[in-house]
Amino acid sequence: MHGAESDVVDRILRECRIAGIVTDRARLVDSHEACVHVVIEGEPDWSPFTGFGPYPRPGILTWPNSG
Repeated sequence: MHGAESDVVDRILRECRIAGIVTDRARLVDSHEACVHVVIEGEPDWSPFTGFGPYPRPGILTWPNSG
């Protein structure tokens, strides 16, 4: 994954209102099309994801791919 691809993932997370999660720029080389290293920066009051603190905290965002 490259910086431009991380920008796209970060934009999609913002558009989907998934606040507090951004791509981990230090782990770009370890990220792939369906497995992206992220940093959980915190949880907004309305977040369905709670109890992951203390923040910031590393994480991995995954989804099924078509390949």
